[in-house]
Amino acid sequence: MNIMTKILKLLPIIIFALALQQSLTAQSKFSKETITKAIEQYVQANADCETKVSIQQTLQAFLFKESGVKAMFSHDGELRGLCKINISFLKNNETIESHDIRIKVNLMAQAPVANKFIAKNTEITGEDITITKTDVTQIDAKLIPDKGEIIGKKAKTGIVKGGIITKASIRSSEDVYIKKGSRVNILHYAGAICIKSTGFALQDGSVGDIIKVKKDNSNTLAGFIAEDGNIIIEDNQILGERK
Repeated sequence: MNIMTKILKLLPIIIFALALQQSLTAQSKFSKETITKAIEQYVQANADCETKVSIQQTLQAFLFKESGVKAMFSHDGELRGLCKINISFLKNNETIESHDIRIKVNLMAQAPVANKFIAKNTEITGEDITITKTDVTQIDAKLIPDKGEIIGKKAKTGIVKGGIITKASIRSSEDVYIKKGSRVNILHYAGAICIKSTGFALQDGSVGDIIKVKKDNSNTLAGFIAEDGNIIIEDNQILGERK
């Protein structure tokens, strides 16, 4: 078999190989690993603290016949907790495919954590808290106080051991509307009837708190503190009989 005959026999194979090579180089492929890494980087770039991202659905590789396809990410709302991120594939700035990807984003930041249970109205000391990196996904960053903002303040609510201490869970001096022993106006509602009286507080409290008060006629009642400082008593809240 002469050289020319061999070349003629190999020519179809050579042409097919060249065509296949051209076809492969013209494709754009985005692997699962590439997409996952890109999502993690996108979320981190749009966050104010460290993030941990987990994909909440099965990802497949994205393969396009065209070359030069680019991926672009976008989102609506906050990237925290369960949310979605959109990935659009563009060719010459035109979208050729778009997908919503379900993800879960955990936000990690330095925050004050209670070393023990802190009872309501208990003054918080430096030994009661530890500043540590923890999951703050469910907390607005603006509500996380510095250590100096906590020490010396009283707990507005009971704080469990390991719980994050927020600005909403500590009481400052201006928060206390009613102090124990102070004179108070009492509005006692019984149906459509409102009985006004005065007395003094048996506990500290701020707006929305339920505290015990003692009327001038010696009845002890429980009521909540209204925004105007009045104690609102609903029917059947008398705790002690008149002496």
